[in-house]
Amino acid sequence: MSGRGSTTIQDRIFAALTYLVPILEILLFGSFLFALIPALKLLFYPIFLLAAIYFYPILNMAIISFIVFFALFIGVVRNEAYSHFLRFHAMQALLLAVLGWLLRSCIDLLDLTSALVPGFSGSQTGGAALAGAGIMQIILAIIFSTIFIGIVGASFYSIVQSLRGQYAEMPLISEAAHSQIRY
Repeated sequence: MSGRGSTTIQDRIFAALTYLVPILEILLFGSFLFALIPALKLLFYPIFLLAAIYFYPILNMAIISFIVFFALFIGVVRNEAYSHFLRFHAMQALLLAVLGWLLRSCIDLLDLTSALVPGFSGSQTGGAALAGAGIMQIILAIIFSTIFIGIVGASFYSIVQSLRGQYAEMPLISEAAHSQIRY
């Protein structure tokens, strides 16, 4: 088992890569922002390519996302052969991904995903995208955009911290991640 204070370049890079999972999980929530800011689509283009693989349906289920989750949890978080640093960041990324998954499931359960499509098409840009939208779509746009910015912001912060070799401390999430990591 590696000590808590030691981090290698390899650990830093792998720790940063784990934060792609929560970004992939909440990509749907960025649909309003992608419609309003087309340049944002270019920034997230590599993520869209990964999403096509990550959510590829096998037997009508997204099995790859399920495999990635358990591979990270069982193969990294619970494997004491890896450094505490890598295991902490993997667990924190999984917690952010679970949060994104739960929020996406609530949206699906409430059948609000269909509200994304009518007033927002890829051809509309800027304020014109919200011009024909109803109040419910505007409220959903604000909620979805806030969720997207929050989780992407937390992920980018964590990516930067992990590349610097530091622990990304976030209230509640870091505490939960620490509680799941055995020393």
